[in-house]
Amino acid sequence: MKQKGFSLTEVTVALILLAIISLFSAPQIMQKQRQDRLNSLESFIDKFHDINQEMMTHAKSQGVAEMPLAKLSELNIYVRLGTLALDDFNVEKAMGVQGLNLANIGPTEKPSLLIYLGKEKSPEQIKESGCFLSISRPSHGATSLTATTNKLTITKFYDYC
Repeated sequence: MKQKGFSLTEVTVALILLAIISLFSAPQIMQKQRQDRLNSLESFIDKFHDINQEMMTHAKSQGVAEMPLAKLSELNIYVRLGTLALDDFNVEKAMGVQGLNLANIGPTEKPSLLIYLGKEKSPEQIKESGCFLSISRPSHGATSLTATTNKLTITKFYDYC
């Protein structure tokens, strides 16, 4: 009589080989996913700087670089003292953000923006996730408004990416 299928020994050997292969490949896959998340956040920073420079140029050309808040008419985007206003809707509109979420935090006087991956979360959940960016500017209540406004503070929280 001819035997059909695999013996128990053959199946066991195959499973052990698959387990060994997955043991060595899983960390590489996880590291690649982490690197992809970091690259997404780093790309956002680069694009943000480029868009902010572009908005500063538009604000100067329209004569609104010194205004506390102004709308760039042809772009329908807001600038604060000549720089891109840190508001989630405004930044999304200016940058065409895809694959990232933005959340406003902080008072109007010192606006801050959190940029993170994944589904929508509360600011507390974002901070607990340990994988986000925080962008803020100094308060514009200082005596020299334009001198401090262009300074961005970008803090990277990459512990759990």
